Amino acid sequence: MKKEVILAILIGLGMGLFITYGVYRVKSSIATPQVTDLEQATDASPTTTATPALIAIHNPEHGKVQSESTITVTGTTTENAYVVLFVNDDDSISTSDDTGNFSFEVDLEDGVNYITVHVVKNDGTTATDERIVIVSDALDTLENPEATESAETTTDTTVEEQ
Repeated sequence: MKKEVILAILIGLGMGLFITYGVYRVKSSIATPQVTDLEQATDASPTTTATPALIAIHNPEHGKVQSESTITVTGTTTENAYVVLFVNDDDSISTSDDTGNFSFEVDLEDGVNYITVHVVKNDGTTATDERIVIVSDALDTLENPEATESAETTTDTTVEEQ
């Protein structure tokens, strides 16, 4: 029994050393960049980093509820970038002006309208922003309750006395 325990310990020790040596060889084969290599790489060719496309939708606010079926979508992005507007199943394409402003006049459907604006710069970088606008006629009745009350009181009711 002692022989078997000693043999198991020796086999385990041998396997452990073998695995440790393998890990050491893998780590040493992966070359880590030296400071001089990094300095040479940065001095050799200066690269310009592309600025990402940015977008800010100013109008409409997210979750806006209105009774009108048209809205103007306005915002700011990178100057002279392509601006693609998706409203429900319709799309429109334009470009931003020299200051980065864009504007779209959009027809909305009754109910929930999903407005998505994509910006694509000339270098291919993109940005996206979304808004939800709800069109509801119920808003008119909440804003002008006298109109609904006067419509209800104009009906004539006669009561016969017995």
